[in-house]
Amino acid sequence: MKYLKYRIIVLSNGKTVVFHTEGGNLYHRLAEHSLIYSPCGGNSLCGQCKIKAELPAGKIERQLLSESELDENIRLACCHEIDKDILITIQNPPKKIKSIAGSALFIADIDPIVRKKSISIDKNHSFPSDKAYLEHCLGAKIGNMLIRHIPSAIQAENIDAVITYYGTVVSLYCENPLLMAVDIGTTTIAGELRDLEGNIIARYGMANSQRKYGYDIISRMQYAVDGLENLKKALTEDLNFLVLKLSRESKSAGRIVYICITANSAMTHIAYGIPTDRLAAFPYKNSISILDTNAAEMGIDSLDKATPVHFVPLVDAYIGGDILSDLTALSNEENFLLCDIGTNCEVALKRNGNIWATSAPSGPAFEGGNIECGMTAADGAIKKVLLSDSDDLKIETIGN
Repeated sequence: MKYLKYRIIVLSNGKTVVFHTEGGNLYHRLAEHSLIYSPCGGNSLCGQCKIKAELPAGKIERQLLSESELDENIRLACCHEIDKDILITIQNPPKKIKSIAGSALFIADIDPIVRKKSISIDKNHSFPSDKAYLEHCLGAKIGNMLIRHIPSAIQAENIDAVITYYGTVVSLYCENPLLMAVDIGTTTIAGELRDLEGNIIARYGMANSQRKYGYDIISRMQYAVDGLENLKKALTEDLNFLVLKLSRESKSAGRIVYICITANSAMTHIAYGIPTDRLAAFPYKNSISILDTNAAEMGIDSLDKATPVHFVPLVDAYIGGDILSDLTALSNEENFLLCDIGTNCEVALKRNGNIWATSAPSGPAFEGGNIECGMTAADGAIKKVLLSDSDDLKIETIGN
């Protein structure tokens, strides 16, 4: 067993957190415990990972911090390696990001990727195997990960199977199947459950836990050079939490039979543990464009291992599945300019059947990097401003 020789005591928001470590960068150790975040992910660029500790000030801190801050022992966590026990005070701990669900601008035609097929079981069939019999009755192939369910299915009088439009069985018994859509954003993750008629069963939004490793795409990819496993682990834990949250809210445990994920190129690579090296530097190429996997490979433990997980295809290096999802929803429109504004922005112009698209990071505008005013979408941020008939101004904030 490794001996964790240094003790770190953190005073934050009226609470005391104590952990032990073998060393390493102070920012990264604090971030691993979700005690501090910074837009640049600890790359000594933004000056926002401020702590109070009796540590010597370095060159970068003298550039990014004021004289009064230096005199008060304000330091930047990213500038220090742990080589002793440290007592730290964090005066402005990270606020919880809130994902605010909006309403649909229009309802697209419902054409689910799966359908339900009910059959009666003949236990005395003449086929060479139960698998061959079920495949004949269902008109679809049963994959290896579902074979273990065949013995119990064949003992039933009737089964409600779920089949994809391309002829693959995804469940041998699910009376009321649900489909799950997930939008993995750089800052937030949103999920929604729908039935096969398109009715919304449950929805939930949450912060992307990868924020501790950098607020924007560039910071994440820089961190991924040595920390890809940490990024993937954070996202996998978020997906598991999202599945459990939606399942509990809708009382639908075991009914999710298909997941569709939309994300930008970097998030798609990281979600599956694919290095982003070629995406982050010239020639700026995706390692993949299409990704179809399952719950087992994604580490989603709360679902059946065989549950299909489909990622919306990537078009190019920074034209990902998120913008393609938007374009698909608008496919019947003739000419339009589509702007997807988030931590990473995409713009697409459709004219006379042709589509041009591009993207650019907008992190500082939304995440508070290198700006004097404004904040992230956390408790206290202004959500809505209303002017009444009597000219009274009403302000709604997140969390109030």
